[in-house]
Amino acid sequence: MSIPAFVNVAPPKLPKDLSGRFLLSESAALKTNRSRSRPPLPSRFPEWMREKPLRRAIRQRSAGRTGPAAVVTVPARDEEENMPPLMEALASQGGLAGRDFFEVFVLANNCMDRTAAAAQHYGRRAGLVVRTANVSLPADVAHVGTARRLLARAALQRIADDRGPGGGAVLTTDADTKPAVDWVAENLRALREGADCVCGRVLVEAPDPADLIGRRAARWHGLRRRHRRLSDRLAWLIDPEPDDPWPRHTDEAGASLAITAEALRRCGGFPALRCGEDRALADAVRRAGGRVRHDPRVSVRTSRRRDGRCPGGLADLLTRLGSASSSDQSETDRLVEDPRRWERRLHVRAALRRIWSRPPAPAERYETHGLLDRTALARRHAAGEPFGGIVADLNAAHDPPTVPLKDAVQRLSDRVAQLTVRREPPCQSAFSNRSIR
Repeated sequence: MSIPAFVNVAPPKLPKDLSGRFLLSESAALKTNRSRSRPPLPSRFPEWMREKPLRRAIRQRSAGRTGPAAVVTVPARDEEENMPPLMEALASQGGLAGRDFFEVFVLANNCMDRTAAAAQHYGRRAGLVVRTANVSLPADVAHVGTARRLLARAALQRIADDRGPGGGAVLTTDADTKPAVDWVAENLRALREGADCVCGRVLVEAPDPADLIGRRAARWHGLRRRHRRLSDRLAWLIDPEPDDPWPRHTDEAGASLAITAEALRRCGGFPALRCGEDRALADAVRRAGGRVRHDPRVSVRTSRRRDGRCPGGLADLLTRLGSASSSDQSETDRLVEDPRRWERRLHVRAALRRIWSRPPAPAERYETHGLLDRTALARRHAAGEPFGGIVADLNAAHDPPTVPLKDAVQRLSDRVAQLTVRREPPCQSAFSNRSIR
């Protein structure tokens, strides 16, 4: 495969005509599917979704528009079986105003099944506007980071830019995920209230009672989530963030991300990483001075499958956590950073946030306890760098994991209880006129 220039990623690039493939008409896509001489895909939708008035009403949302208010992007590899429930969930979206119609882009990446045809077939039956691309990428770039980057670039070309603050948005989810019925509406609401990037809660399906490995993985995964929640609660008590008030959550996953078109362009799009592209995007938004909101009202439910498509993703984590032998689990699964180290970083972050709100100061005023270079901090402050970049650097400056997960959860729980009794500081929300306690 040649390497022409479409997406500025290193080292691989994609064909120039890829964006055109997303804009194929439905009739052309169906003609392509019929030319393969394959049997038609069966209908798996309930009867109410086949009613012509419903499909007509959904399609009329886009009548006379120059482009959608949002584009929902879905990277997929061999996900034919997951297309019906995904399209059903997207077709069931409610709470949308007349101008808030959306389209769905599906990138079928190196598929061996009929993922793209299934997306077109079930999307059309549900009355959705679905655009697909079926591409074969080189092995070294055939991963979720490249797929999300391509989808975002194609979505930006389609979005209308004249809809006001937060109007044009790119939403991401996964093929094995079911968004809540108000997922699109809540994402657009949070963006219009001032966020540049919205991270939604990712709930995992309950395991089968007969699946011992799945139940064991669920227990470990629940403990890890509790550790993250307590760590975040401690962060809010020590260094509350005005743009991300309590209540909030800690998920930053591609299964539920929303970002304004302006913020996506400003931060350079999705990083083309094999894994962790979602967290890297959130950090890029912070470094560019954007506001990242972890809104608990935005949620999706994802599968508990252990044969995932992304190395290092949730499926791999559940496989390790479900291992019968603790020796089969990695150190990062069983050990975490000492909570006292995390609290020290939070106090440093709070002190630097106060300094950042004032004019630049001499280097000796930037006390970091050796976590960051003082002189470099003074230069960055003088250059007007947003504080989000400092937050990202401090989050990355964690110590090696040395404390058992269960012990860390207990220590965090005790510490949060102590601080909550002493004081619970109000946090003035950027999205509300009242203090949230």
